Amino acid sequence: MHVNLSSLHKHALRPGAGAAPIFSENAPLRTQDLELPEDVVDALTEQDMSHISRPRDLGTLHGKGITGKGVTVAVVDSGIAPHDDLKDRIVAFRDFTGPRTVKRSPSDPTGHGTHVAGIIAGANKEVPGVAPGVDLVGCRVNSSDDAVKAIDWVIENRNKYSIDVLNLSLGVEAPANPNEDRLRKAAERAVEAGLIVVAAAGNECNTELCSASIASPGISPKVITVGALDDMGTTGRSDDQVYASSSRGTQDNGKPDLVAEGVNVLAPLASKSSYSKSMRAGSKYMALAGSSQAVPMVAGTIALMLQVNPNLDHETVKDILKATADPLKNTPKAAQGQGRLDIKGAVSAAERQL
Repeated sequence: MHVNLSSLHKHALRPGAGAAPIFSENAPLRTQDLELPEDVVDALTEQDMSHISRPRDLGTLHGKGITGKGVTVAVVDSGIAPHDDLKDRIVAFRDFTGPRTVKRSPSDPTGHGTHVAGIIAGANKEVPGVAPGVDLVGCRVNSSDDAVKAIDWVIENRNKYSIDVLNLSLGVEAPANPNEDRLRKAAERAVEAGLIVVAAAGNECNTELCSASIASPGISPKVITVGALDDMGTTGRSDDQVYASSSRGTQDNGKPDLVAEGVNVLAPLASKSSYSKSMRAGSKYMALAGSSQAVPMVAGTIALMLQVNPNLDHETVKDILKATADPLKNTPKAAQGQGRLDIKGAVSAAERQL
């Protein structure tokens, strides 16, 4: 059973209305994600761990020593808590939620950013991150204004902290006029500065009429936009489908670029966070769903690609991810982009670019 933890009510559902954090201008962070029941997350029995939703062939790549070592990913989100799976690799942390940028110890009052960071970089072999060798830079934000400031800070400090990839598991409703879209402009500045930027498609597809629902900054043609794939809790691919709530593009805007695992994704739980209040005391992991979870699957994959080929730039990475993606049958392009993430194919293609 999955539980929707909206601020208004709880009810069982699948796949439900899980969502990336969606900001409104100057408004608090809003999340609507899914999680496993307390006893499942707390116990982590062999049966519970049999499927934690990760890209196929990930274990093979890790076995070859391809873990993202030497790569740094910046996570602009609700923060990153010093979870045991992450704390030794958080090389910088800044809080943008007040009137000025503050250097703080890593923290995450909500829990969303820790979950995202864990999908990228978690070091637990039983609940592995996609790139458990990477370093992390955490930026705590609570509004779109905060996010713009954080992105600009990442750009300014890219060289200081050797930041390669920017993970944006967040979004706002895209303004009709792109010139008024400050978040999109900030993400595009990051691309122009040489960062590889990955953003959420959003989870605003709540009815059959959900075209043109891609969030900003994912709406930008410059960023790598990721929708959520539902692997239906199986290791086979024949039943995979786009997550029902994952935002769709239009026939002509080319978004999302691809989809990645984004349902029932087990990853670190921030202690004393809003998410932890619904869990049994001592729980270390929880499962969430949404394009927020799909984005770090791709950000982690990019870290693996950069380990085998540090010379890749944003456009080359984007082209490789799209070219190697595996199209889903009977699924509109506006829902899946070029198809599901092929992590092994993407890393192999990156290596061939040497």
